[in-house]
Amino acid sequence: MPSNEKRELGVLEDFRLFMRKSMDSTKQALSTTEPMTVDQVIALTNVKPQQKGYYRVASLLKSAYSGRDYKEVDRDLKMVTPLKRGKHPLSKNKEEILSRLGFLKQSKSGQSTSATYDRGTSASAKKKRATAKKPSLLKTSNVSGSGPPVPEQQSITLETPPNLLDLKPQSLLVANKAEQDDVPRQGPVRTAVRRLLAAGKPRNPRAAKQGKIADMRGGPVQVASADNFPLIPFPMETSEVPRLSHDLSRVLFNPGVYQLQDPRSRVWNFDPYLGNLMPVSEFNYDALNRYITSSEDVNLRNVAQAKDKRYIGSTSSMSGVLAHFHFLLSGFRDLNLDHLSRGFEDEGHVNFTRIQKGPTAIFLRYKDGVYAVDADKEFDSANILMSLGRSMEKLLTSDKEEFERYRRTEDATKDAQMKSSHPEAYHYSGLGQFLLRSQLDAHDPRLPGTGMFDLKTRAVAAVRMMVHDHEKGVGYQIKERFGTWESYEREYFDMMRSAFLKYSLQVRMGRMDGIFVAYHNTERLFGFQYVPLPELDFALHGQADRTLGDQEFSLSIQLLDYIFNEATMQHPGQSLRFHFEAREATQVTPHYMYVFAEPVTEEEIVAIQSLKKDEIRAFEDRIFNPGRADSTKLDEEDADEAEDEKESDEVDSAPSGASTNTGPAQQSNAADVVFLNSILGMNINEAMAPKPKAARVPEFNEQHAAGDSVDTTTDTQSSPAPSKPLLGWKLNIRNIVNGLPVTRPENLKERDTWSLQYTLVPLSPSEAQRHYTLCKKRRQNALEAPQETDAAANFYLKRLVSMSRSGAQWRQHQDKLDAGRERIVLYGE
Repeated sequence: MPSNEKRELGVLEDFRLFMRKSMDSTKQALSTTEPMTVDQVIALTNVKPQQKGYYRVASLLKSAYSGRDYKEVDRDLKMVTPLKRGKHPLSKNKEEILSRLGFLKQSKSGQSTSATYDRGTSASAKKKRATAKKPSLLKTSNVSGSGPPVPEQQSITLETPPNLLDLKPQSLLVANKAEQDDVPRQGPVRTAVRRLLAAGKPRNPRAAKQGKIADMRGGPVQVASADNFPLIPFPMETSEVPRLSHDLSRVLFNPGVYQLQDPRSRVWNFDPYLGNLMPVSEFNYDALNRYITSSEDVNLRNVAQAKDKRYIGSTSSMSGVLAHFHFLLSGFRDLNLDHLSRGFEDEGHVNFTRIQKGPTAIFLRYKDGVYAVDADKEFDSANILMSLGRSMEKLLTSDKEEFERYRRTEDATKDAQMKSSHPEAYHYSGLGQFLLRSQLDAHDPRLPGTGMFDLKTRAVAAVRMMVHDHEKGVGYQIKERFGTWESYEREYFDMMRSAFLKYSLQVRMGRMDGIFVAYHNTERLFGFQYVPLPELDFALHGQADRTLGDQEFSLSIQLLDYIFNEATMQHPGQSLRFHFEAREATQVTPHYMYVFAEPVTEEEIVAIQSLKKDEIRAFEDRIFNPGRADSTKLDEEDADEAEDEKESDEVDSAPSGASTNTGPAQQSNAADVVFLNSILGMNINEAMAPKPKAARVPEFNEQHAAGDSVDTTTDTQSSPAPSKPLLGWKLNIRNIVNGLPVTRPENLKERDTWSLQYTLVPLSPSEAQRHYTLCKKRRQNALEAPQETDAAANFYLKRLVSMSRSGAQWRQHQDKLDAGRERIVLYGE
């Protein structure tokens, strides 16, 4: 069978599944068992002309089976569609069906022949005859009568369009003016230049792997569509959501960065009080509301029972898992860097950070018929950004007098009695069997939609890289708008790689408009920027139109819902621990996802969530009580000086930053630093300390992922007990856009349709155990161990320390200049 007929049979097979799903959903909704004709079922699919593949086969079925029973048509299609694989014999019944569908026609000898082959042969013959009759442009002559013929020169006349000089560069990117509405309008010149430069380069091996489309084998094929799976808001009475203070609302309606102080004129755009941040040791965090996880939220569970929802989760606990579904559905799409300047040196990093692509884990905790999603804190650690993010939220939404009420006093009893006057406000939304809770940080009624937006505090690169020893990086400054280092552009680029995906998911779950970012170095605020959801989508999905991001979010929840149902059916009424890992395509396999689930008791969950309480308390005591911590370190510092007499630019060794904690300071999702512990996944103490004698955590490559044996006896904690039940699946997906399979949807519009075919193939017990061990190793490796060599890590970190020191000197010089000038505020004090 010719390849084009095989492709057509493949489209028929996909459309058959699409019709079955449409009919089943209609019968379930109408509670009817009456037989339906194929015309009625095709009408239910609501196929549009833009769906070229589906529209073509729908017309074929209506002409070939008009008025026939749908079950008969489904039986015929089920019989002939496997012929696309070429491994099934062609029986008489199959020949009749193919003839009815136009794939075969009867020859004069009575034998069935391929209609497509005949048409192709006929067309080829006509083309040859036309070519033979067509005179050649190169006439030949033979002057001497011997030797090869010499072609005669001929002239070719080309007509130049009269308006060629009047055309704009943008109009040259499309075929005609009518198609300009379908062309992305963001950065057309820069995109065209990048394509021209890439045309002469060999194709990236990673890009070649990304072009693979999964073959749906190994299990029953399921179909998901985002059309009938909306996000439904559940209005609830809640406390008043605060608004921005200090006239910061101006940032919401101006794209780009709003600097706190203009570096050229030294004029303050906002209140200079915002310039110097209150140290965490002086802020009374006991006065703030404690963060409540999904499993602890009694009100959330009651709402779920009232709305008949099976699963509950918060934006912070769900975003890590949904990020891996983005990797899977988008085929690990590269980031769109068109919002960066041409002079920015991205060093080839156009993808997400290693930490963000590493495996993620959650707990599904069962209670009273409802499963709550909690983030797995096994490798999380306390850091200053967690606490500082909470106090900065209060700074941005309170006036000066109100904020000063949270400053610690000498009276510890008075500080302990001070409580926040307002409870936290939430949005509740339903999606399938999920009830999602989103904490509301700020509100402005002039913004589109609900007017809600999220507050995000973004520490500079040096602080993030040395987050567990942040004092070494606090001198790092933001001096320019553009540039590879010490610029807002650098922070924006790092935010794209490490945080934009999480931010966009949280904005969608909370029905918010965007995020308000405050850039700082833990001591000083530099500027502000509002990033709406379309701008987040432009970086992640390559388009500002929300259609692609909204549908991807809906399909991701559907897949997660299906996986949770499969696991809870096998272990009903039990809490489960899940691991998710989207894997990039290889030379032999397309993108896929590993999913693992094991039953756990409440005692086991508590033990995992609180493995390093002592280390966390020691860290919090160091940052909240610096005077007391310094006095206890005197003996340690003397010992360090005697042992190591290196220069002062070496970073001191501190307790490991990869500790786990669930303390109050860590439980706030305000600072959003789950993925921000480092840009490259390095820890300063591990990278710059002397090499330990113990064996290093092994790294894993594609051979390990494919199932090669690995010695895992050194990691007894990560390997589950052999007797403990373990569920493992391999999730394969195929994107269908407008009836045709694609690697990933691109430039999706509202008129387009995107459906998803997927199979959840169970792994054998031995396969599940082996891949689960590798998955947990990769997660530990991503969150704890640096993958770069010691030399590279030391060079990079020393560079940041050097910039931090020079930046501190530069800041002292600027402060001296400001002290001798009159302080000017743009709109007054």
